[in-house]
Amino acid sequence: MLGLVVLVGLVGGTIGAAYLRALEAVTNTLGPDQWGPVGHIAVLACVGASITLLVRALGRPADVELLVGNIHVPGMTDDDDDDGTGSDRPEGRLRSLLPISLLSVGAGGTLG
Repeated sequence: MLGLVVLVGLVGGTIGAAYLRALEAVTNTLGPDQWGPVGHIAVLACVGASITLLVRALGRPADVELLVGNIHVPGMTDDDDDDGTGSDRPEGRLRSLLPISLLSVGAGGTLG
């Protein structure tokens, strides 16, 4: 059991470190320090449009607290998915949360 705990910790830490590296790269490209005021407004507008497209393609991200609390909803099957995108299931909503968070926070937005 201890080995599994260590393995899960290592995998979680690796995923977290990868997310932070990706966030640093996005911030170095789109962040507010990289642009003047007018340029940054244009960047935020483009990021907002990109996020809208991501929400359309991947589904609306969920509240993380609800996601963790309801990761398994008894009785729900793939057939219960209303629109076929998987966005009605908690893991479908997490899939869209990661890229949306990276773009928004990296560009200096508040949706993350």
